[in-house]
Amino acid sequence: MFRLIIETSNERSLLVLAENSTVITFRHLNGSQLSSCLLLEVKNLLNSAELSLNQLDEVMASNGPGSFTGLRVGATIAKSLAYALKIKLLGFAFAAAYKGAGAAFAVLLDARGAGVYWQECQKGLYLPAKVVSLEELKNSQGLDLLSPQALKIQNRLPLALPALKEALPDPWQLAAYCQRQQEKFQLIYLH
Repeated sequence: MFRLIIETSNERSLLVLAENSTVITFRHLNGSQLSSCLLLEVKNLLNSAELSLNQLDEVMASNGPGSFTGLRVGATIAKSLAYALKIKLLGFAFAAAYKGAGAAFAVLLDARGAGVYWQECQKGLYLPAKVVSLEELKNSQGLDLLSPQALKIQNRLPLALPALKEALPDPWQLAAYCQRQQEKFQLIYLH
């Protein structure tokens, strides 16, 4: 089963082409120009694997929360492909793209003035995403904290948070998670 996975919850996006849980190829995308390049990058990803759109069996996209524009661009492309190709559209928790060092970790994304989007993983189970204030981050002791925006978040904090580590979405982690789960695609809005 060929699966296209689209993770666009922040400016460090990820496209993965997998066969079952095996990564065939992937692309990390940086920047805020997803609307002008994401579909072209999907085409390039398929070309590099010598596959056509018609060979896809399903498409998966991040449910969020995260970048307002990034999620909508990813959702639009995922929904359009699923509709045009008559294939399954599924979603996944944004934290599923990250691999923590221990049994418990949290992934943080910048939520601007509101603080951070926080999604915790406990022994392989992803808890619902929530907004956490910068002040509340002081109480996150004992957890491995990951973020593709660690420096940006750290610069907004009134004190150092040494547990916050810079991390990119991991294509192998995401492909394995997407093989195991069957989550409905539905964008998550948090305030």
